[in-house]
Amino acid sequence: MNLADLQLKARVRTPWQALDLGVLMARRWFWPLWISWFVPATVLFVLLSLFFYDSPWIVMSIIWWLKPVLERLPLLFVSRFLFNEGALSGVTWRQIRSTLLYGGLVSLTWLRLDPKRSFIQPVIVLEKQKGRARRVRSRVLSYNSASAATWLTVVMAHVEWLLFAAGPVLLMLLLGTFVELEDFWLLGVEHEWLAHGSNVFTLICMSVVAPFYVACGFSLYINRRIELEAWDLELLFRQIASQRTQQSDKPKRSSTAALLLVFNLTLVTSFALYPGTSAWADSSVMPATPEQSKEQVMTMLESPPFTNEKEVTTWHWKDAEELDAESGDWLKDWFDESGDFSWDGTSLFQIAEVLVWVAVALLLIFLARVLVKYVESPVGAAVTESDKPDPPRVLMGLSIDAESIPADIEKAVTEALDQGDLRLALSLTYRYALHRLTHQYGVEVEHWQTELECAATVRGHSEVSLDGVFDRLTHVWLRSAYAHQQPSRAKVEELLGAMQKVLK
Repeated sequence: MNLADLQLKARVRTPWQALDLGVLMARRWFWPLWISWFVPATVLFVLLSLFFYDSPWIVMSIIWWLKPVLERLPLLFVSRFLFNEGALSGVTWRQIRSTLLYGGLVSLTWLRLDPKRSFIQPVIVLEKQKGRARRVRSRVLSYNSASAATWLTVVMAHVEWLLFAAGPVLLMLLLGTFVELEDFWLLGVEHEWLAHGSNVFTLICMSVVAPFYVACGFSLYINRRIELEAWDLELLFRQIASQRTQQSDKPKRSSTAALLLVFNLTLVTSFALYPGTSAWADSSVMPATPEQSKEQVMTMLESPPFTNEKEVTTWHWKDAEELDAESGDWLKDWFDESGDFSWDGTSLFQIAEVLVWVAVALLLIFLARVLVKYVESPVGAAVTESDKPDPPRVLMGLSIDAESIPADIEKAVTEALDQGDLRLALSLTYRYALHRLTHQYGVEVEHWQTELECAATVRGHSEVSLDGVFDRLTHVWLRSAYAHQQPSRAKVEELLGAMQKVLK
């Protein structure tokens, strides 16, 4: 994650402005997000339809329950698009599998009905948080944004149901009275193929809403990250530093500009002192007549900003007229005249039976998870070397891969100190420590973590005993990078020697 490649202006927005930004993001990248949701959902839909052909309603119930998993690929893609990365460039099948499966049981059980699902999803999928860390992180992010995330779920659910209801209504309006349709023909038992067609239309409605729901939730999440981590200030400081570097590298251009400015001032002064030599000296300005003044005023009034003309190519609502009081009675009459749905309790008991079996299945899954957690052996729980994630190459904008670290770190730090560049020497020491800890000692840090979060992760690693040296190095680096309080040469040499001693 490189903040310099952020595809939006980093500033703190209100939650509702963040939702508007999410809609724009979904519109800009709609087709990749829609395909990443629709293709896996279609494959799953076909398999379930073949297996539950006689019970089409079970198919869409399962698809609806698996929404949190189906929304993970669009979330991964929109996060990569936002930082100017290709959707699939550098993405492996292992990463896609991890995105789909990590924390899937939590998302499909007690977090399935969480109204803030789209807002909390990045914490599980992108940050890979779990357990208490996930709860604490979600609590911090939810401050001032939980209400907007809840309303996002409510509004998108209503939009989805309105789209589903609009299809049959539009079809009946187009057919008119020439074709008689039985009530609830889409859900009728005697028309399985029509019920499966209804499922296809429902799947399409879900796929249309999903990109907007995922993008809006991710936009709320990014807005809170900007607010908490001050991305806007960091980018501003980088811009100021870049401008100062460019100015220091081009002193000759500034001198040339100053000479041109002096020449222009001299030329203007000469025209002012000798007006007779100017071609304008002999010209006279004639006052305008009232008719000319009126014509000029009318011309100004007919041009922007007094008159703004725009071409509208989309439909807009005019002022709504009073609706007929009896126009909403058609739905009630439809229910009254219908004879397919039984209100004597039979259909309701069937629905209740399905809900009971779903609850029993979820309870069994939960008990199996608890059993595996507490009785699995250490050998079975061990993680092989191939399953460990690759260490990040960049942390906090600092490159920590092997190619960027000098082979003789002590010599490189000494040369930087001899040149008086204390910040470079401290940066080399800090990057050297991060490289050794992540690549050689196996400390698992994430690319999104800050300096203090990395220090906490190192302290929690039982295989590394640093005696507080890395914490001291972190605090000295924070004061140098953000407060511009440079340490002494002796302090840098002391920290480098201490890190080499504990990481030997």
